[in-house]
Amino acid sequence: MTKKNLRLAAAKSLLGALVASTALTLAAVPQASAAPATPSFGPAIDGYAAYDAQDTCDPVERPGVVEFRALLNQTYGAHDGGITRACHIGGVSEHKEGRALDYHFDITNPEDAAEAADVLNWLLATDQYGNKHAMFRRLGLMYVIWNRQIWSANKAEQGWQPYVGDPHTNHIHFSFSWAGALKQTTWFTSGQPAPTIGRIGILQGSAVSVKEGGLYAGWTNQYGGGIAKFETDGDRIGVLTTGGDLLVKDGTLYEGWVPQAGGVADFHLAGDRIGIRRTDRTLAVKEGDLYATWTEQIGDVADFDLTPSRIGVVTTGGLATVKEGNLFQQWVNQLGGAADIELAGNRVGVRRGDGTLAVKDGDLYAPGPSRSAASATST
Repeated sequence: MTKKNLRLAAAKSLLGALVASTALTLAAVPQASAAPATPSFGPAIDGYAAYDAQDTCDPVERPGVVEFRALLNQTYGAHDGGITRACHIGGVSEHKEGRALDYHFDITNPEDAAEAADVLNWLLATDQYGNKHAMFRRLGLMYVIWNRQIWSANKAEQGWQPYVGDPHTNHIHFSFSWAGALKQTTWFTSGQPAPTIGRIGILQGSAVSVKEGGLYAGWTNQYGGGIAKFETDGDRIGVLTTGGDLLVKDGTLYEGWVPQAGGVADFHLAGDRIGIRRTDRTLAVKEGDLYATWTEQIGDVADFDLTPSRIGVVTTGGLATVKEGNLFQQWVNQLGGAADIELAGNRVGVRRGDGTLAVKDGDLYAPGPSRSAASATST
């Protein structure tokens, strides 16, 4: 028996249920047994791709999609596989950005149906390290549609869901994230996770929107109305309402907001730290998850900043002081006559009340900061 026949024999054990119902249930197959050739990977893996719908029209075949089509053809024999679509045809579609593939299997053909089940089981299988949906994530897939069902990375916990519209009974539709389409995920990078791509946030009027991924990624509305300030840091987004309430979300752009504190005048995010200056000028910082408790720091605070390892404040009396390490460390005074403070790595920058700028580099006990030759204004 040929390798392909062995593969089909394994996949056809699932075929009865598939053709008897339009529902495609894959949860009973924890490991793929017959599938495309797969490189060896370590335990590090990509996160689930966020939903990023087509919002430009540049129908050029992206290299990750081309390589995935070639992999399917190598495994299952040549099938039609369209990637691009003209801008004037239909509505929103990642085909118009060259990051979708229609790969033609026919559900009424037993061999095609078995091969379709095979590739989908492979994509959604759990790997040897316990990573769920491992190949789906490594390839940077966003969602797939097949036989009146859709499976979306940003709704992984929901599994297969009914799909209304084109029944997709003669092809599987694969939509890729930009990272997958541009070969930036672990499937294409020798098993190293794709570098974290920063988020961009904008405040339009009083509503916050954020995008992540490539510069052509779409904006995702985060919070609408009454925003005084927002910050992003890593996977966290924080908003301060005009009423003084701080809310933070952690994870994907679709996570829910977690209220943090009221009576807040200013806040900063840094790693797993959140710092707040209250309207009564007291400073508190929490470290850990969003449900961690606040640790009181100091009062009479006019300005503050923080990093994952340092907290710096300017008191109402103009004293710049910084602590380093855990939240219970002692303050180390830096200089007087301060109006503003900024921290970055091992550097402390202070704008004095007379407009001059001073910076020190190194530990907190390093020689005092040198005076800048130029005056500085707050930005």
